[in-house]
Amino acid sequence: MKNKVLKGFTLIELIIVLAIFSIILTLVMSFIDPATRLMKSTSVKEKTGAYVDNVSEYLENSLRYSKFVHIYDGEEPSVYQIRDIVSLNLNGAVTIKDNSGTPYPIEGNVRVLKMDNTDGQIYEKVYRFTTQDSRLGSIDPETLMSSAPVQNWTPVLNEEHFQDYSFYYKAGYYNLEPVASADNRPENYKSHLVEMTDKDGNVLQNGRPNAYNFSMSVVAYGTENGVNAEATDGDVSTEPEFQYPARMDTVSMAFINIINATNSQPCYRQKYETDPLTLAVNPVFDPTNHRPVFEPVSSARPFYYEQANEADSDDNIYIVFISPSELNDNMLVID
Repeated sequence: MKNKVLKGFTLIELIIVLAIFSIILTLVMSFIDPATRLMKSTSVKEKTGAYVDNVSEYLENSLRYSKFVHIYDGEEPSVYQIRDIVSLNLNGAVTIKDNSGTPYPIEGNVRVLKMDNTDGQIYEKVYRFTTQDSRLGSIDPETLMSSAPVQNWTPVLNEEHFQDYSFYYKAGYYNLEPVASADNRPENYKSHLVEMTDKDGNVLQNGRPNAYNFSMSVVAYGTENGVNAEATDGDVSTEPEFQYPARMDTVSMAFINIINATNSQPCYRQKYETDPLTLAVNPVFDPTNHRPVFEPVSSARPFYYEQANEADSDDNIYIVFISPSELNDNMLVID
């Protein structure tokens, strides 16, 4: 009986097969690697875009329907300036809590947002206030609003937003414009903010912002290289340059409640008159039912914008506002 001879691959054949397989694998990887990098780049851009959208939505949702807004661009407002939003707009405003017709001072919150350009975070501080009537004498600042906030600076943006990017805030309409590097290498290109213009070259929102047209530009920039040193060494007059890639959105809003103040629910205060003989200031009562007489409160400064001098600027933006949902002023019924 003859033995069968088993044949296999020779060493040369194995080497040829391995070489062919290596060539095929190299060709396949050459197609996979760009696709992987493209998917990664797209994923990063989408995530960054979502973060910028979150910041924009937070600002818009917090501020658009505010009843009063004071903005301090570049300098943190003092406690006295924060009290101004109450004393100038809610002077003597009252509410009725029961059926007795007895007026009580309105209570509510003053919120302060800080867009911090040193770390990109947005912080919030909250004060409680009680309205006072200046017609009855000087307002006691400590009674109107305590110097101590009920909530100190608290970050409002999720820390996840800052894993790869930080944020920069600037009031107004701006575009990102590329700045070429000294060596003209694309990876060293940066971008800086330039004022947005119309088709005729006129700067948009030229002048002070107002309640009808307020905008905030939000830039997301990579934290690997961050903002140039000359923009963070205290010289805030130098416009910062951002490492490419960067994304920018503009939050543009009109403050609905401020614009429609005459149509929205007004605040009321008790009416007083001065006795011509004694010069005493006395409340006015309706002679038919002996209940207090009320009059609408006229807001002196529902919207205010102040820009600090470059020498005094800390490059942050502070927004002081009062939301109607945090006022107990909806109990007053005028017959």
